[in-house]
Amino acid sequence: MKIVVERELTREDLDAKPGDRRYDKLFSAYEEEGDESLHWTIREEKDAGFVRRLLSPRMLELVEALARNRGLSVTELAEVLGRSPSNVYRDLLFLKRHKLLRFENKGRKRIPLLTLKRITLQI
Repeated sequence: MKIVVERELTREDLDAKPGDRRYDKLFSAYEEEGDESLHWTIREEKDAGFVRRLLSPRMLELVEALARNRGLSVTELAEVLGRSPSNVYRDLLFLKRHKLLRFENKGRKRIPLLTLKRITLQI
């Protein structure tokens, strides 16, 4: 059984593959347009431990809130969820570490943006 996550390409993906000709055009677009140019989808296999945490009730609630409430800061997101900002931030860092989320700075606010597109279970 395979668990496959589809997500948007991130700047970290481009930085991790310097000189990879497949990414040259994407890197040029990123240099000109910034994060708005990163709309390519990457498929990655994930282990069961990762998926167990991702599919926990609190994490699912967070992912759904991120999808419904684009543009909220971490503090605003915590208010929507009725959770402490530090707990929400810890879960956001888990998503970021697995490249399912990126942060965008808007003034003094850090806005979390999902890069996660789809999760599939393949037998």
